[in-house]
Amino acid sequence: MPTRVFVRIIGARSLPIMDPTTNSCDPYVKPQLKGVSFEPPTTQTAKKTLNPVWNELLKCDIADDCVLLDEPIQLRVFDKDTFTQDDVIGTVYVFCSSLYEGLGKIMSDEDSPDSKQDNRRREIHGWFPIYDSMRGICGELKVVVHIQHIMDFNPVEDSSVGVPVLSSSSPPEGFYIAELHGMVDELLVEDDPESDWQDNFRSCRVSNDARQLLLHTMDGRLGRQMGRKVADCGGNALLAYSTHYDLEEDVIVARGIGTAVTLRKGPAAA
Repeated sequence: MPTRVFVRIIGARSLPIMDPTTNSCDPYVKPQLKGVSFEPPTTQTAKKTLNPVWNELLKCDIADDCVLLDEPIQLRVFDKDTFTQDDVIGTVYVFCSSLYEGLGKIMSDEDSPDSKQDNRRREIHGWFPIYDSMRGICGELKVVVHIQHIMDFNPVEDSSVGVPVLSSSSPPEGFYIAELHGMVDELLVEDDPESDWQDNFRSCRVSNDARQLLLHTMDGRLGRQMGRKVADCGGNALLAYSTHYDLEEDVIVARGIGTAVTLRKGPAAA
C-alpha cells in the first residue's frame, strides 16, 4: 500500500574525532532505502562539532510498503571532506516493521478516535547507536520516524502484514490465547556477500556492511512471510518467534519459527 515516510534527524552526540587538526568533524546524515529517494537527500552539514543539532525533516513516498517490512532504513552518518571522498562515521538501522503490526486491531478499541488516530500515524523515536563495522559504536543519533498511509483508512488492518510478531511465548499482559493454531516456519537462502570479496576487491567495511544489511533484510522478510502464514491459518499474532542462521559455504540460510495464535483482550478463561 502507498505509504509516506517521515524521518526527522534531531541531532547526534559523542561522535568520533575525524579531523585531528580541529579535534572535531563536519557531520551530515544521508538516509537510504532500496529503490527510494528521500527529499531532501541529506541533512545540512554541521561544522566542526562532535555533538551536532539538525532538527531537519526528510521524507519519501513508497508505493509498496513491503519494502519497509523487509529492510531497515539506513541513516548513514558522514564526515564532510572538501578535497577527498567523505568519510563514513557509521550507520543507524531503523526497523519499521513494528509500525505495521496490528496492535491497534488486537489490543485497543477499533472504533475509538484514539485508535483511529494511532492507525493513521505510528512513530519510532529515541537515541540510536551509530555503528561502524570496523570501529564499533561511534556515538548516538536521535531520530523520529513515522509513517502515514496515503489512504483514509488503515490498509494494514485487513492485511496479513499487520500480525504482531512477538518473541515471548506468553501473551502480553491483559490478553489471553483464545485459540492455538500451531507452529509456523519459514526458510530463506541467500548468497553470502562475503564469498565474493576477493573477486570484487571490495574493502572490508563494504563487505561487512553488505552482509549486515542482508542479515537485517532476511530477518524482516522472515517476519513478514510468517505473518502472512499466521493470517492464512486464521490467527492474529505470532508468539515465541525466533530466528536461526547458518553460514554454509557461499550462502546464508535463515530459518524462522513460531506459534500462530489468536489473542483476545481480557482474562483467560478458567
